[in-house]
Amino acid sequence: MKHVKSVACTALAGLMCLAAAAGCAPAGTTGNTDPIGIVTEPEEHMTTMGLHQINVGETQIDFVKDEKTDYAIVTPAQTDSFLNEAAALLIQHVASATGAQLSVETDAELTWSQDKKWIVLGSEKLFAEAGLTMPEEDVGTTGYYIRTVGSSVFVMSKGTHGVQNGALEFLRHTVGYEMYADDTVVYSVERGDDVRLPDFDIIDRPDFTYYLTSNRMSSDAVVGMRFTSGVYIPVNGEVWHNSFCYLNPDDYPDHPEWFSEKDKTQLCYTARGIDEYYDAMLDEFMTKMIPAVESRPDLENITITIQDNTDACRCDACTAEYEKYGTDSAAVIKFCNSVSDRLEEYFTKKAEQEGGEPREVNILFFAYRKMFTPPVKEVNGKFEPIDSSVICRDNVGVYIAPIDAAYNASFYDDINRTTADVIEGWGACSKMLHMWLYETNYSYYLYPLNTYDTMLETYRFCKNNNAILMFPEGQYNQGNVTAFGKLKEYFNYKALWNVNVDYSGIVNDFFANYFRGAAEPMRRYFDELQTQLKYIENNYPEIGGGIYDNIAQARFWPKRMLEQWLGYMDEAYAAIEPYKATDPLLYDVLREHILLETIFPRFALVTLHTGAYSQQTLKQMRDSFRKDCAALAITMYSENVSLDTIFNSWE
Repeated sequence: MKHVKSVACTALAGLMCLAAAAGCAPAGTTGNTDPIGIVTEPEEHMTTMGLHQINVGETQIDFVKDEKTDYAIVTPAQTDSFLNEAAALLIQHVASATGAQLSVETDAELTWSQDKKWIVLGSEKLFAEAGLTMPEEDVGTTGYYIRTVGSSVFVMSKGTHGVQNGALEFLRHTVGYEMYADDTVVYSVERGDDVRLPDFDIIDRPDFTYYLTSNRMSSDAVVGMRFTSGVYIPVNGEVWHNSFCYLNPDDYPDHPEWFSEKDKTQLCYTARGIDEYYDAMLDEFMTKMIPAVESRPDLENITITIQDNTDACRCDACTAEYEKYGTDSAAVIKFCNSVSDRLEEYFTKKAEQEGGEPREVNILFFAYRKMFTPPVKEVNGKFEPIDSSVICRDNVGVYIAPIDAAYNASFYDDINRTTADVIEGWGACSKMLHMWLYETNYSYYLYPLNTYDTMLETYRFCKNNNAILMFPEGQYNQGNVTAFGKLKEYFNYKALWNVNVDYSGIVNDFFANYFRGAAEPMRRYFDELQTQLKYIENNYPEIGGGIYDNIAQARFWPKRMLEQWLGYMDEAYAAIEPYKATDPLLYDVLREHILLETIFPRFALVTLHTGAYSQQTLKQMRDSFRKDCAALAITMYSENVSLDTIFNSWE
């Protein structure tokens, strides 16, 4: 029997300090098992690029017996944050699930033998002693290789982040670990259960090398759901829209030629087309980039990303580039190629002086707003660069941000043909595609954006176009997300690792474990919400999957419908009532899960249907709403407007 644990942040923090000195079986389905709408999975959209060879057998070796274990975690003498986190995760979840306490050792004075009861994390020394070599299949830096040899298990990767991911896979097959949210961890074993050591032979590489968090998630959830952290080297603390972190117009009043001719809102990537200005700009640019790169030897990516506006330089040189290539991105490519050449020259000279191989660093720029369109032409149905000067260096990649796409449809859909062409076009210019997608309405945070059953196909499209990083951005500045934001987080966790997962299975599994006894009425609400969203999209063409669409209209959300949905949630509250006596901690967790989903329909009632209530009743509803938002850390009405602004208007 599965049981939900509330994972306390303080507990993980304590274990992290200590560390520093298998998929569980699907839960029973509940409610309607069929997703609303058509979830297309055409064969031609399925990808075979992933590497997911999961072979797990049985041994007769006791891993946990009578709530005790003889096993120790072994790490290299020199560790890093990822290895420390991996050890902490093993300690925490084995203890939470079984009561057994794992110890930690380093490999400095150890020699492996068949009888050693070790969980080896990233020790190349012991790995070689066991006669193991990394498989020919490339697991990359975030994938992993797990093998049982004798009584030991080895968790290895080309990168320590991959070892961390492998530790979670070890937990999945030993204690049935699965995380559905930062406060919901499920194990397939209980205290008192004996656990045998599995016979592991796993080679697993995610379909995308990196995938980033969708919302403002806790550190527990980021790690526990295998989201990637620490991908990009910051410049003056910034990764996004950081071009002015390199060259800020306020710091260079004597160099107007480095900035856009009108209002200095972007860099001038041609430096007015004058070689002397361009070389001087590059020289100064490198004085900021090189120290940033040198400060983070553990990271391999750095960004040069335009400012967050719709401007571009329109000096004569930039205009000429635009007219030649039909896009402002050509000048950005050429600039980043020049930066790449300077960076390669620097590290080549350094390697000659100090020995070793030159360091390789990837440079990413934004395909966004005016720089969205690639400098390509279509030839015989395929895209080609307009000329060789706009082919990115091997270490220069593009971060594509389709801000105007319709996210209620996949990128295979005709409505997103322009977006699809742009992505395919960029693939002709660069070997390195990172994707910045969107899965919330930035004008109306408390309303749903119907990406639930479309993003899987979009992810497959991106994978089939060789994207290596995915960032489905959600409410980055919101403490909590209503309208099933937690479902989206869980879905991204599963689908971005393996794009061939089953959407319906993920949804069923989430509702059964995140809502437990309340799964049926909450699933009923979710299905009807999707039905209404499809109705709106089909009958009001101006409203769809745009991330700024005006979805907050009374005609879309009838009072009777909203109240009916809140009635389902009253049923959900009643369904979890028995937990109050039998498991009060679980009761509190489940009650908060339900409460979070009341926020959208309650907000719609007290803003769109004010005339339907007396002033006294409306005030009571609003006061209760404000109180619950505070308890849930929901603070934003939109990307740029706080809920306090709305609350003040009510006064």
